Amino acid sequence: MENKKEQVMRETKLLVNLFLKTNASDTELSKMTKISSSTVGRRLTNKEVILMCFPEKGERIYEIIKEKRQYHSQIGRIIGNQLSTLNNATLYNNSPKLRLDVIYNDYNKQMQFLTHLILHFRIQLPLLCELFGYEQNKILDELLRFNKDITLSLEYLFFKDNYNQELAKREVIDYYRILIDAIKNKDIATKNVLIREISDYKIKVFKDRHNFGDIKSDQDILILLNHQLKYALSNSKLAEKYNFNITQYIRRVRNITSNIPELNKRFEELTDYYKESSMSQWTI
Repeated sequence: MENKKEQVMRETKLLVNLFLKTNASDTELSKMTKISSSTVGRRLTNKEVILMCFPEKGERIYEIIKEKRQYHSQIGRIIGNQLSTLNNATLYNNSPKLRLDVIYNDYNKQMQFLTHLILHFRIQLPLLCELFGYEQNKILDELLRFNKDITLSLEYLFFKDNYNQELAKREVIDYYRILIDAIKNKDIATKNVLIREISDYKIKVFKDRHNFGDIKSDQDILILLNHQLKYALSNSKLAEKYNFNITQYIRRVRNITSNIPELNKRFEELTDYYKESSMSQWTI
């Protein structure tokens, strides 16, 4: 029959290996193992037993577990504060200071997410600084440095786009609230759906299945159009990038958006912008 010491060591080995593999919380580990969450916490913080269970790497394992648990605790508090702020935010109060570190720990992923967020919701610099607490010149420099390949897209958004920023603010806060709630509840499926919504996922799927020539469906036209508007691409640049007939594309966009005033307006404004830019170049 297993004695108390053997039980403690067996549970410690099981929980340490599971934690390092899954990065799960005490509650989640408890559900996986049927060991109470309070016991899970004791096993993962007992340095002496961990050293006995893992004599060669115990010190390092203990430090990794300690760092991860501290990070979990900190992020948990931040998420709680974010949700509380978001749930009480209105357009007439001070804006919540949103945080990227609750979504991604990696800086490059944070900046990639922020770029998609800005372009998707058409967030201009003053609102961006209001929502995240950035200094305008610093975040502009950082965004341009990080996104050298889409500098023109950001410049068009920040200096040419005229989207209602009060509406953008409401949309971002609503989106962030749902995303943070999914992260808090470890709802990976919802989190992935929300991140794909603002990313380039749809255009990547289109590119993988599209061959040179005509675009078959209206849905594909809308995917292309939304990508074009997001990055402020010219008709010719889009056609060159995704291999389709530009004349047919323009005709179908105008036909499809005839009953979608906002999309039609944005498309015509972008088309006019590039026409004017082209004419300016010829007059120099």
